[in-house]
This record gives sequence, structure tokens and C-alpha cells, in this order.
Amino acid sequence: MKRILAIVFLLITLQLKSADYCRVVQFLYSAEGGYFKAEDTYKGIMYNPTWITYFGENQRERFLKMDESDWGYIFSQGYWKQIDGYNINDQKVAESIADWAFNAGISAVAKKVDKILGLPKDGKFDKATIEAINRTDSTWLWTEISKERAKFYIGLGDSNPSKYKKFVIGWVNRVINLLTFQATQEADFCSYY
Repeated sequence: MKRILAIVFLLITLQLKSADYCRVVQFLYSAEGGYFKAEDTYKGIMYNPTWITYFGENQRERFLKMDESDWGYIFSQGYWKQIDGYNINDQKVAESIADWAFNAGISAVAKKVDKILGLPKDGKFDKATIEAINRTDSTWLWTEISKERAKFYIGLGDSNPSKYKKFVIGWVNRVINLLTFQATQEADFCSYY
């Protein structure tokens, strides 16, 4: 009887496992470019205020040599934690939301996800949003998030062509590349962030 209860507990635990950001860090770190002088960013991380917030001032050399570990720390604290990714049950849904939030901003993405879910668009990944995400069919939601991301990027290009049009193809390719990454990668949970 104890053995049966232990197996049932293990199965329930495996089913309740939440998403982990470590796998998507591999994709995002490689998807982000190098140093972008106009905005003082490296691998999508702005020196001021983002880098300074996490590592303090006088760390410029370390910033310009940022490794995956430093990048993953900022991502885990500034994005994954902010979207409450640890409480999202589906890995692919959490990764798609996190990548979009990293690229477009947490509040903007929260509003878009709320819209998809039929919730009031409050710009927060609050308890109601996370519960709705976990209640919704994950394959459907993953697909809808991907379609909404592509529409969002195309809309940016249409709204201000001189500023954004040159980025639209790269942004849409990023959505496609993430879908490909998610379809082909095994879970790889890291231990160093």
C-alpha cells in the first residue's frame, strides 16, 4: 500500500511540475545580438539601468564580456520571476511569454496575454492571469501567443515604419525560431542560475 501511495504521489508531483527558465536561456542568449552602441545594450541587456541594478556600477568590463551565467541571472530575476514563470505549468507557454516579455516589455505582454485569455487587460502577471493560463488548453494558448506575437511585431512595423520596419522580419523569425527550438529540444534544466 505504501508503495502504491508513493507512486501516486510521484505521478501527481510530475504532473504538477511547473516551468523552468533554464532551457529557454540557451535559446535567448544565442538569439540576442552583440553590443548595440546606440542603446548601450549587450545581448539585449541595457547597461543602465538593467545591468547596474543587478551588478552595480563600475562593472562595465564585465558587462561587455557578459557570459551566459550573468545573463541568465538577470533574465531569471528581471523577466522569468516577473511573469511568474515558476507558477506556469506548461514549459512552452512560459517560454513563449518570457521571450516576448524580454523583447517587448512585461506590461505590454501581460495585456496581450490577458486579451487572449479574455481577462481585463491590467498589464500584470497576477494570480488571476496565472490561474487562467494554467486552466487553458496549453497547445491552444501556445499557438495563440505565437500568432499574437507575430501580429504585434507586424503592427509595430506598420505603426512606425521608419523606426521599426527594419526589425519586423527579425522579430517574426525569432517567433519561428523559438517554435522550432521548443519542438526540437529536450528539457535541459540548469543548476547555475
